[in-house]
Amino acid sequence: MKKVLAFLLALVLVLSLTACGSKETLDGSWKLTSMTSNGKDVFAEEGFSLADFEANGVLFGLTAKDGKLTMTMADESSTLEYDDKYIIDPTGNTEKTEYKINNGILTMEGKDGDNTYTMSLKKMTDAEATKFASQTQDDITKAMYKMLGLDPEMIENLGE
Repeated sequence: MKKVLAFLLALVLVLSLTACGSKETLDGSWKLTSMTSNGKDVFAEEGFSLADFEANGVLFGLTAKDGKLTMTMADESSTLEYDDKYIIDPTGNTEKTEYKINNGILTMEGKDGDNTYTMSLKKMTDAEATKFASQTQDDITKAMYKMLGLDPEMIENLGE
């Protein structure tokens, strides 16, 4: 009888710990690790790589909090909404984008007109999130110039 009772108590303990497990949420900052459109790498098509941008101190990604998501890609930024399964453009310009989170990796698959796209993102560290929040379009442009072998300071001289 004591063995049965001990087994039942152990089973209840295991089940209660399982029930308390936390589900990964979209809240936080995520860095883009890959992006395809109709099966083609978006950055490679433009002659760049995400690894090169990151090596030059620039991150692309998104920040999510309280049902609002801000996505920043180059000079474009858009604010979207999300629930526990979909990212939704509140203006209705695109279809819902389904997302999944598994072990700190966020994957998104969606459709925009005739385009199908997939994105993979990784949860940012605190240092990356701080850098991401403070980077400017100028930082991105300077990184692009540097990757093209041009003097990043040329940007400042363009307006003169």
